[in-house]
Amino acid sequence: MTIRRLVMLRHGQTEYNAGSRMQGQLDTDLSDLGREQAASAAEVLAKRQPLL
Repeated sequence: MTIRRLVMLRHGQTEYNAGSRMQGQLDTDLSDLGREQAASAAEVLAKRQPLL
């Protein structure tokens, strides 16, 4: 039996998230914090070597 791992990751903060604005129809840019979150997540995921 092969053990599999599922990694779920939500996008980083956007300006809309920070301003409590709802979205879903538009692609909005990440805020400065969101870019930091994405960079941190990339480092962690790279160490885990997930199969995509």
